[in-house]
Amino acid sequence: MAGEEYSRARNCGTDPKRSGEFQEASPCEQADLPQSILEPILLRVATQSGFRLRWNTRLIDFEQDSGDGHVRSLIEDDMTGQQITVVSRYLCGADGGRSTVATKLQLPFNDAPGGGLALNVLCEADLPDFCAFAIARFVKPFTEWVFVLLSKPDITKVTASEEEIVAHVRELIGDPSVLVKLKQISQWKVNECYAEQYSRGNVFCLGDAVHRHPPFNGLGSNTCIQDAYNLAWKMAYVLKGKAGASLLASFSSERQPMGQRVVKRANDTGRMHGKLLQLMGVLEPDVQKKQQILDRFKEDSQEGATMRATFRKLIEDLDQERHGFGCEMNQLYQSQAIYAEDEAGAAPRFRGLEAELHYLESTFPGSRLPHAWLRAPNAVGPGEAMLSTHDLAGKGRFTIFTGLGGKTGWKKAADEAVRKLGIEVAVYSIGWRQDYEDVFFAWEDKRGVAEKGAVLVRPDRTVAWRSQNLVSIGQLERVMRKELYFFGRDNRRVYKPSPLEFKTQVSQCLEATRGKCPGSFAHGETLPSAPNPGLVVHGLGTIALPLFEREARRLKQACRQAPFGRGSETLVDTKVRDTWELNADQFVLRNHAWQATLDNTLRRLAQALGVAEGSTAIRAELYKLLLYDKGAFFDSHTE
Repeated sequence: MAGEEYSRARNCGTDPKRSGEFQEASPCEQADLPQSILEPILLRVATQSGFRLRWNTRLIDFEQDSGDGHVRSLIEDDMTGQQITVVSRYLCGADGGRSTVATKLQLPFNDAPGGGLALNVLCEADLPDFCAFAIARFVKPFTEWVFVLLSKPDITKVTASEEEIVAHVRELIGDPSVLVKLKQISQWKVNECYAEQYSRGNVFCLGDAVHRHPPFNGLGSNTCIQDAYNLAWKMAYVLKGKAGASLLASFSSERQPMGQRVVKRANDTGRMHGKLLQLMGVLEPDVQKKQQILDRFKEDSQEGATMRATFRKLIEDLDQERHGFGCEMNQLYQSQAIYAEDEAGAAPRFRGLEAELHYLESTFPGSRLPHAWLRAPNAVGPGEAMLSTHDLAGKGRFTIFTGLGGKTGWKKAADEAVRKLGIEVAVYSIGWRQDYEDVFFAWEDKRGVAEKGAVLVRPDRTVAWRSQNLVSIGQLERVMRKELYFFGRDNRRVYKPSPLEFKTQVSQCLEATRGKCPGSFAHGETLPSAPNPGLVVHGLGTIALPLFEREARRLKQACRQAPFGRGSETLVDTKVRDTWELNADQFVLRNHAWQATLDNTLRRLAQALGVAEGSTAIRAELYKLLLYDKGAFFDSHTE
């Protein structure tokens, strides 16, 4: 690292020629998060969301019950030796490159000859700033590093001691004054291996368990997270009775081609690096010959010019690693959970090198939802935050994007689908004075349908279907039935439902009574948009919305802790919920448009309940204002 510098290159959208493309593709900035930093974040969010984690626990064995379809997993506590059997509807094996689940499931693998052994050496070494472009991978600039040590081709076992490995790290640094503190050494194999299917029965494998490759291109964690993102909503829909169990077969259909592609890309990049190392004599064992090769780069000769030109081309070709945006983003899912039967032609796509380097945004079914910045029509001033199409989609529901003249028709179609299928579908109109305005005209360029047409997006922000124009009310339902495999009950034994599943099934039964009664016994909905109510709190004045932390602190001072009902009690318990409230006499809503929104909501509510519009029996009164602390929703507790 203290040796000569031969070249440097920009990475991950920092090249001025590519930065705009990266910014245009997503509302989020890129983050450089090694596993040692990312994993604690994921663990914290999971535990705060109520998930239980078992440390020092390993899977011993599992079996699938051919009768009820349940999976029985035997796990062992490594500290106590205690073994327990966990019974679950599904088992997900995200257990890495040495996956126990994939092995016991006997998934078929395509395994090319490996590229040898490697060591990851994690250590603390306070290096000066000039090392930012060094070959070593910094974890925390510039005090924590990972040195990747690749073995020689004939090495099948690493026998070096920790002292020898640390000594080699010091040699690489080239500065004996730097104190190196070893934190961890992990050995791994350079793999070119992918599973040809990701599941069998009710057992699913994902992440490194099914696609194993070296870290070139930085595709590992991204691909693993995409696997989970694809599987999670499908499993949730099946467990909640919103989709047929056959929907889960689309997980392997959609993700296996992506894993196979990533394995090839990472190894192709590794082979490109190998050519570069060979050109520079790094792989030459004779030190004298190695120096002769390096000296040729400095020669004023034809051979020297050829070597320099070859070196430059290899460096430039490695832009497929540094800016391989297409490989990261150009997923196109093809499965029964994607409805492309209405498409007149094939999906647009780049070819060859362009497909590796550039992301092609499209609403062709199976594509990632294009990002476009949007603005609420009632937004005031340049400081009002903009929203992305990605902010409106997801959240466990389907989403329809339409335009001027399309909202009413698509809302009716969505309501019919919701009524018959029991799923949630949000409908947004984007355009001139619609729910959201396309102020940069980006959505108009990317939507791929006419103004009254629609783009249907799945909970994983993947385009499920699109229609150029308005269609009959029943067409949307037919499309969603096919995507969700909602053709009736699966041909299998009925399992004992969980309380949540039971509640869902009861709701579906009650929903079936619709049409036989003058109205629903209860009604709820989420407003797609609403005007700023003009909140004024007595003693504080106007409170700006959306609420920023500073305003939240002011508001909190005027509030009191909100109680909640538990059994026959009404009490405050911050271990269960941390919420604050104001009574209706402590604040006013000054924006007249808010009252109009409330009146419209009341009219819809009266219609849904079968109550005569204008009846004095139905009215809305301001009750209270609730302020939720971050993470303040109910934790598990006993009633």
